[in-house]
Amino acid sequence: MKITTLSTLLFVLLLSAGCKKDDPPFPSIAGTWEIRESFDVWEHIMYDPGNGNRLVFEKGHYAVYSGGGLSDTGPYLAEDQRPEEAPETRFRLLLNPRIKDREHTLYYEFDEKGRLMLMPDPGFTDGGLVYYEKIK
Repeated sequence: MKITTLSTLLFVLLLSAGCKKDDPPFPSIAGTWEIRESFDVWEHIMYDPGNGNRLVFEKGHYAVYSGGGLSDTGPYLAEDQRPEEAPETRFRLLLNPRIKDREHTLYYEFDEKGRLMLMPDPGFTDGGLVYYEKIK
């Protein structure tokens, strides 16, 4: 009786260990993010918390706040369409997906601190890089 119970328990444990939830296809950017750092060829700028420069991604829509005021809003689409230049970590973000131009296409990933890194150029040669910290 003990052997049958133990065998059944072991079988259930092995079965449940093999059934794990699928990871999302790419990391979510949902939430409110505030700018912390920006880089380009000429300068590196640090931003204090509470600076009012935020990105909000919620239910398929985004909002950009500059200096506390709303400066842009619309639909967004995040895709697991990684560029050839950096296929291991970067994901594509389309702001207003109907507009298919370079200005509305960004790439993102997360650094070791969990900050959102946005860049217009997947190779990050001189296109700029901006770090946002999640605040909500």
